[in-house]
Amino acid sequence: MNAPHQTLSRRTVKTITETWPPKKIYQLIQQKEIEYSPEHQQAYTCENRAYLALSYLTGSRVTELCGGIQRKIWGYNGNEPIELKVPNKDHQGIQRENIVITPKWIEINNLPVVKRSQKVIDKYGPHIAQRPQLIYPLDPKLNENKYYQQWIPFTYLFLEFLEKYAPAKGKLFRFRDSQAWRITNQLTGYYPNFMRAQASRFHINYLETDSVQHARYMRRMDPKSAMVYIDYDSKKNFTNPEEAMSFEWISTEVEKIKNRMA
Repeated sequence: MNAPHQTLSRRTVKTITETWPPKKIYQLIQQKEIEYSPEHQQAYTCENRAYLALSYLTGSRVTELCGGIQRKIWGYNGNEPIELKVPNKDHQGIQRENIVITPKWIEINNLPVVKRSQKVIDKYGPHIAQRPQLIYPLDPKLNENKYYQQWIPFTYLFLEFLEKYAPAKGKLFRFRDSQAWRITNQLTGYYPNFMRAQASRFHINYLETDSVQHARYMRRMDPKSAMVYIDYDSKKNFTNPEEAMSFEWISTEVEKIKNRMA
């Protein structure tokens, strides 16, 4: 069987070699709206942006966030793409009940990892098919590492959706993975794995530089797989991170979201 080489190349995170600053990712998320009927425009726009923000925060696959049927997993035998035999599985995506809002952060529990065969789960245990507890800041003083503040506007985009439009229980997003692919491409011009790659690159270069800890956060099987995301940035260890990356935009964007939520 011939694997879809073009599809693989556009989706693989290894082809994305530049680390974008979070401000640029945030602007990408905000740059467009999809046109909906007037009664749905605000709600669906808010939901789309929350989905993209969560994609960047978590680095999750679309099926993990939005649900969908996992029909195929592509792997390699040397340089030859092969289809790995796995049973069809209908994933439900992130559930509202697994999200906790506190004054200082948003907590996500039990986020699934979809690309796990039963053989791997049997070998390493069921935890390997689930992300650890994830914490995303609302308070700039929450984390000692100041670079975590770069996440705050994305967390507020997610909070806006949770408080204004999200369901009280059950599946969080109205769409599944195939529509999420289209939404991502329409709004950003990229594919969801671009967000996954950018999330990985920012996390390992600025937040958790230990590849083992990064692998545990992302639930990667092998810490060595994180090597493709590591950049050298001579400024990232400055005593004052504001000399290495823009922080002024954070409070401005958070204030805009708070005004919409008021």
